[in-house]
Amino acid sequence: MRPGRCRGDRLQHQVQRRRHRCFRQPADWRQWRRRRHDRAAAGDAFHPAGQRATRARRRNQRSVRPQDRVRRPLGRPLHGRAHGLEGAGSHVCRLVENRRHAIDRRKLDRAALALAAPTNGALLPQEADGQATLHAVDWAFGFGLGLLWKPTSNDRVGVNFHSQIDHSVDDAKATFLIPSNLVPLFGGAFTNTTAAAKLNTPWFVTGSWWHTVDERLSFGVDTTYTHWSSFDQLVLTYKNPAQAQFNAPSYFNYKNSWSAEIGADYKLDNQWTLRAGVGFDKTPTVDSTRDPRVPDGDRKALAFGVGYKMSEQLRFDAGYYHLWVDDGNINVTAATFDHLAGKTKNDDNTFAFSVQYRF
Repeated sequence: MRPGRCRGDRLQHQVQRRRHRCFRQPADWRQWRRRRHDRAAAGDAFHPAGQRATRARRRNQRSVRPQDRVRRPLGRPLHGRAHGLEGAGSHVCRLVENRRHAIDRRKLDRAALALAAPTNGALLPQEADGQATLHAVDWAFGFGLGLLWKPTSNDRVGVNFHSQIDHSVDDAKATFLIPSNLVPLFGGAFTNTTAAAKLNTPWFVTGSWWHTVDERLSFGVDTTYTHWSSFDQLVLTYKNPAQAQFNAPSYFNYKNSWSAEIGADYKLDNQWTLRAGVGFDKTPTVDSTRDPRVPDGDRKALAFGVGYKMSEQLRFDAGYYHLWVDDGNINVTAATFDHLAGKTKNDDNTFAFSVQYRF
């Protein structure tokens, strides 16, 4: 995730992209790629059927929301989940968390005043800002349930449930980089230490319908409900006693959200297939707690794809996916009386390519 910036204040936050790997067992359905927030993602599992292996490359991405839009099976935009609902399985998930914040000189200045520590001229204008980085690794378990019903030979209806996954980290590594002349002002705070935190990713349920009109045209609709209200805050507890005053929780207060997509396939012949779709994704963020780490808004999506079937075993798919993200309002006041106000502008362009070989 690239830095989020807010005009009107020097305070900047930077968060590195999280990597969250999830392997489904058993995995006898087609997998899809799903990123649910800026700390977690799931998908693209290996399975013995050898149905799909994917690669994706992102370009021109200026920010990533906590509930990044579904990554469909590549080349099948906006309706891939209708193909992946047969069966159930367990989930083994590994969370790699990298959090980075830039600490503005003015924030350090006010923190020093709050500690009644004399600055002795240490906090001069144009001093280099500090930086705090947190690295955490955790394994957790969840489950998924799926059901596929074929009421007619031309219709498929599916329901998919993904459980909440609870992460608990006890040995996260926190490192700080601040100007050396500021170190004595904080009495041992802002020194490298370990930390503990808990993170719960929400459960979600998806319903899908796919209809085949004739041998050339087919289309589908799906909708997803995500229980984001379970992700209300993040409490980071530093093991360094001198840093206990900075253990205040980060409040998110996310609201439950939903999304809906419509997609269609059109077969030109036995080898070439064209695809297109549109979608809407309601943001779980709220104005009162939004900050530059997650500068999110409601999303509208447009996708195009093309598939080429070389043989019964080998297939190539390519797709393009664009997101329009509503501007986000930021109005945050920190415990040190810093006031951060502004607006964010975001969009997303995704180019994808996949190769599928059936055994």
